[in-house]
Amino acid sequence: MRMKICKPILLTLFVFAGTWVMAQNDPIDDCTAFRLQLVRGFMKGKSADSIVLASTTNEKYLKFYREQEGDSKLSIDFNALMGIDSFNAAYKNLLRDEYLGKPFVEIKAKNLNGEKILAPQAGTITVLNTWFTRCKPCLEEMPALNELLGRYEKDPNVKFISIARSSKEDVALLLNKHKFAYEIIADEKWKILSELCLRDYPANIIVDSAGIIRYFHLGIADINEMEGVINQLKQ
Repeated sequence: MRMKICKPILLTLFVFAGTWVMAQNDPIDDCTAFRLQLVRGFMKGKSADSIVLASTTNEKYLKFYREQEGDSKLSIDFNALMGIDSFNAAYKNLLRDEYLGKPFVEIKAKNLNGEKILAPQAGTITVLNTWFTRCKPCLEEMPALNELLGRYEKDPNVKFISIARSSKEDVALLLNKHKFAYEIIADEKWKILSELCLRDYPANIIVDSAGIIRYFHLGIADINEMEGVINQLKQ
Protein backbone atom coordinates (compact mmCIF):
# COMPACT_ATOMS: atom_id res chain seq x y z
CA MET A 1 0.00 0.00 0.00
CA ARG A 2 1.47 3.34 -1.01
CA MET A 3 0.08 6.78 -0.35
CA LYS A 4 -0.70 8.58 -3.60
CA ILE A 5 -0.45 12.17 -2.44
CA CYS A 6 3.16 13.14 -3.06
CA LYS A 7 2.67 13.56 -6.83
CA PRO A 8 0.89 15.47 -8.21
CA ILE A 9 -1.54 16.50 -5.48
CA LEU A 10 1.16 17.89 -3.23
CA LEU A 11 2.48 20.06 -6.04
CA THR A 12 0.14 22.72 -4.78
CA LEU A 13 0.65 22.06 -1.11
CA PHE A 14 4.20 21.91 0.22
CA VAL A 15 5.58 25.41 -0.06
CA PHE A 16 6.50 26.98 3.21
CA ALA A 17 7.79 25.88 6.57
CA GLY A 18 5.54 25.37 9.59
CA THR A 19 5.89 26.88 13.03
CA TRP A 20 7.38 23.73 14.28
CA VAL A 21 10.78 22.54 13.11
CA MET A 22 12.05 22.16 9.58
CA ALA A 23 14.96 19.84 8.87
CA GLN A 24 17.92 21.74 7.49
CA ASN A 25 19.88 21.20 4.26
CA ASP A 26 17.36 18.88 2.63
CA PRO A 27 17.94 18.23 -1.07
CA ILE A 28 15.64 19.98 -3.52
CA ASP A 29 12.94 17.57 -4.70
CA ASP A 30 9.24 17.57 -5.44
CA CYS A 31 8.32 18.12 -1.80
CA THR A 32 10.41 21.28 -1.48
CA ALA A 33 10.39 22.76 -4.96
CA PHE A 34 6.63 23.01 -5.12
CA ARG A 35 6.40 24.81 -1.80
CA LEU A 36 7.04 27.88 -3.92
CA GLN A 37 3.83 27.27 -5.79
CA LEU A 38 1.74 27.52 -2.63
CA VAL A 39 3.57 30.65 -1.50
CA ARG A 40 2.49 32.33 -4.71
CA GLY A 41 -1.05 31.01 -4.37
CA PHE A 42 -1.32 32.03 -0.75
CA MET A 43 -0.09 35.56 -1.49
CA LYS A 44 -2.32 36.06 -4.52
CA GLY A 45 -4.49 39.09 -3.91
CA LYS A 46 -2.72 39.87 -0.64
CA SER A 47 -0.08 42.51 -0.04
CA ALA A 48 3.03 41.69 1.94
CA ASP A 49 2.04 44.42 4.39
CA SER A 50 -1.39 42.92 5.07
CA ILE A 51 -0.02 39.41 5.62
CA VAL A 52 2.72 40.49 7.98
CA LEU A 53 0.81 43.12 9.92
CA ALA A 54 -2.12 40.74 10.43
CA SER A 55 0.32 38.19 11.75
CA THR A 56 1.73 40.43 14.51
CA THR A 57 5.24 39.72 13.28
CA ASN A 58 8.08 42.19 13.12
CA GLU A 59 9.58 44.36 10.43
CA LYS A 60 12.13 41.85 9.18
CA TYR A 61 9.41 39.67 7.68
CA LEU A 62 7.84 42.64 5.92
CA LYS A 63 11.27 43.48 4.53
CA PHE A 64 11.63 39.89 3.34
CA TYR A 65 8.51 40.18 1.18
CA ARG A 66 9.31 43.62 -0.14
CA GLU A 67 12.73 42.46 -1.27
CA GLN A 68 11.91 39.02 -2.60
CA GLU A 69 13.57 38.35 -5.94
CA GLY A 70 11.92 35.30 -7.40
CA ASP A 71 12.01 31.64 -6.55
CA SER A 72 15.67 31.39 -5.63
CA LYS A 73 15.34 33.95 -2.84
CA LEU A 74 12.20 32.29 -1.53
CA SER A 75 14.01 28.96 -1.44
CA ILE A 76 16.84 30.42 0.60
CA ASP A 77 14.63 32.33 3.01
CA PHE A 78 12.07 29.67 3.95
CA ASN A 79 13.06 30.00 7.61
CA ALA A 80 11.78 33.56 7.58
CA LEU A 81 8.32 32.18 6.92
CA MET A 82 8.37 30.30 10.23
CA GLY A 83 7.65 33.54 12.07
CA ILE A 84 4.47 34.38 10.16
CA ASP A 85 1.55 32.88 12.01
CA SER A 86 -1.00 33.24 9.19
CA PHE A 87 1.28 31.10 7.00
CA ASN A 88 1.69 28.58 9.80
CA ALA A 89 -2.04 28.21 10.35
CA ALA A 90 -2.75 27.80 6.64
CA TYR A 91 0.06 25.28 6.26
CA LYS A 92 -1.15 23.17 9.16
CA ASN A 93 -4.75 23.12 7.93
CA LEU A 94 -3.88 22.41 4.29
CA LEU A 95 -1.55 19.61 5.30
CA ARG A 96 -4.15 18.03 7.56
CA ASP A 97 -6.88 18.21 4.93
CA GLU A 98 -4.56 16.72 2.29
CA TYR A 99 -3.62 13.68 4.36
CA LEU A 100 -6.98 12.78 5.88
CA GLY A 101 -8.71 9.92 4.11
CA LYS A 102 -5.60 8.88 2.17
CA PRO A 103 -3.95 5.44 2.44
CA PHE A 104 -0.84 5.46 4.60
CA VAL A 105 2.44 4.23 3.15
CA GLU A 106 3.46 0.64 3.78
CA ILE A 107 6.25 0.51 6.35
CA LYS A 108 8.75 -2.33 6.13
CA ALA A 109 11.63 -1.53 8.43
CA LYS A 110 13.51 -2.55 11.57
CA ASN A 111 13.35 -1.00 15.00
CA LEU A 112 16.39 -0.06 17.07
CA ASN A 113 16.76 -3.69 18.19
CA GLY A 114 16.80 -4.98 14.62
CA GLU A 115 13.28 -6.44 14.84
CA LYS A 116 11.08 -6.18 11.77
CA ILE A 117 8.19 -3.75 11.74
CA LEU A 118 5.31 -4.07 9.30
CA ALA A 119 2.68 -1.35 9.40
CA PRO A 120 -0.10 -0.59 9.08
CA GLN A 121 -1.57 -4.04 9.69
CA ALA A 122 -5.13 -5.13 9.01
CA GLY A 123 -7.26 -4.99 12.11
CA THR A 124 -4.77 -2.79 13.99
CA ILE A 125 -4.95 0.94 14.70
CA THR A 126 -1.53 2.49 14.13
CA VAL A 127 -0.46 5.62 16.01
CA LEU A 128 2.59 7.25 14.45
CA ASN A 129 4.91 10.04 15.48
CA THR A 130 7.66 11.65 13.38
CA TRP A 131 10.58 13.57 14.88
CA PHE A 132 14.34 14.06 14.94
CA THR A 133 16.82 14.33 17.77
CA ARG A 134 17.49 18.10 17.52
CA CYS A 135 13.79 18.99 17.47
CA LYS A 136 12.91 20.66 20.80
CA PRO A 137 9.10 20.40 20.38
CA CYS A 138 9.57 16.71 19.58
CA LEU A 139 11.34 16.16 22.90
CA GLU A 140 8.78 18.26 24.77
CA GLU A 141 5.89 16.07 23.66
CA MET A 142 7.53 12.73 24.48
CA PRO A 143 6.24 12.49 28.10
CA ALA A 144 2.68 13.09 26.89
CA LEU A 145 3.05 10.51 24.13
CA ASN A 146 4.36 8.02 26.67
CA GLU A 147 1.23 8.70 28.74
CA LEU A 148 -0.96 8.09 25.69
CA LEU A 149 0.77 4.79 24.98
CA GLY A 150 0.28 3.80 28.61
CA ARG A 151 -3.48 4.10 28.20
CA TYR A 152 -3.39 1.36 25.54
CA GLU A 153 -0.40 -0.75 26.56
CA LYS A 154 -2.65 -3.77 27.21
CA ASP A 155 -4.52 -3.39 23.92
CA PRO A 156 -2.92 -5.54 21.18
CA ASN A 157 -5.00 -3.80 18.52
CA VAL A 158 -3.37 -0.39 18.97
CA LYS A 159 0.24 -0.07 17.86
CA PHE A 160 2.56 2.89 18.51
CA ILE A 161 5.40 3.57 16.07
CA SER A 162 7.84 6.47 15.89
CA ILE A 163 9.89 7.40 12.84
CA ALA A 164 13.00 9.43 13.63
CA ARG A 165 14.82 11.44 10.96
CA SER A 166 18.10 10.69 12.72
CA SER A 167 20.75 8.00 12.85
CA LYS A 168 20.34 4.93 15.02
CA GLU A 169 23.34 6.07 17.09
CA ASP A 170 21.95 9.56 17.69
CA VAL A 171 18.57 8.17 18.69
CA ALA A 172 20.18 5.73 21.13
CA LEU A 173 22.15 8.54 22.76
CA LEU A 174 19.07 10.71 23.11
CA LEU A 175 17.08 7.89 24.70
CA ASN A 176 19.60 7.83 27.53
CA LYS A 177 18.18 11.18 28.62
CA HIS A 178 14.65 11.13 27.21
CA LYS A 179 12.40 8.13 27.66
CA PHE A 180 10.26 7.35 24.63
CA ALA A 181 8.13 4.21 24.80
CA TYR A 182 7.07 4.08 21.14
CA GLU A 183 8.64 1.46 18.89
CA ILE A 184 11.27 3.52 17.09
CA ILE A 185 12.54 3.37 13.50
CA ALA A 186 15.67 5.38 12.66
CA ASP A 187 15.06 6.84 9.20
CA GLU A 188 18.28 8.86 8.82
CA LYS A 189 18.27 8.71 5.01
CA TRP A 190 14.62 9.84 4.82
CA LYS A 191 13.43 6.71 3.01
CA ILE A 192 10.11 6.36 4.83
CA LEU A 193 9.46 10.04 5.49
CA SER A 194 10.13 10.91 1.86
CA GLU A 195 7.14 8.72 0.98
CA LEU A 196 5.07 10.99 3.22
CA CYS A 197 6.69 14.23 2.02
CA LEU A 198 7.07 15.15 5.68
CA ARG A 199 9.77 17.68 6.50
CA ASP A 200 8.16 19.43 9.43
CA TYR A 201 8.25 17.97 12.91
CA PRO A 202 6.72 16.75 15.11
CA ALA A 203 3.77 15.17 13.33
CA ASN A 204 1.27 12.78 14.87
CA ILE A 205 -0.81 10.50 12.68
CA ILE A 206 -3.47 7.89 13.40
CA VAL A 207 -4.19 5.20 10.82
CA ASP A 208 -7.29 3.03 11.04
CA SER A 209 -7.44 -0.76 10.78
CA ALA A 210 -7.91 -0.50 7.01
CA GLY A 211 -4.73 1.57 6.56
CA ILE A 212 -6.45 4.94 6.04
CA ILE A 213 -5.25 8.14 7.71
CA ARG A 214 -7.96 9.35 10.09
CA TYR A 215 -5.99 11.88 12.12
CA PHE A 216 -3.11 14.20 11.25
CA HIS A 217 -1.67 16.89 13.48
CA LEU A 218 1.47 18.93 12.85
CA GLY A 219 2.91 20.29 16.06
CA ILE A 220 3.02 19.18 19.70
CA ALA A 221 0.56 16.38 20.35
CA ASP A 222 -2.86 16.81 21.95
CA ILE A 223 -3.10 13.36 23.53
CA ASN A 224 -6.69 13.79 24.71
CA GLU A 225 -7.75 14.58 21.17
CA MET A 226 -5.75 11.59 19.92
CA GLU A 227 -7.33 9.33 22.55
CA GLY A 228 -10.76 10.40 21.35
CA VAL A 229 -9.91 9.44 17.76
CA ILE A 230 -8.44 6.09 18.82
CA ASN A 231 -11.50 5.22 20.90
CA GLN A 232 -13.82 6.18 18.06
CA LEU A 233 -11.89 3.94 15.66
CA LYS A 234 -12.06 1.05 18.14
CA GLN A 235 -15.87 1.07 18.11
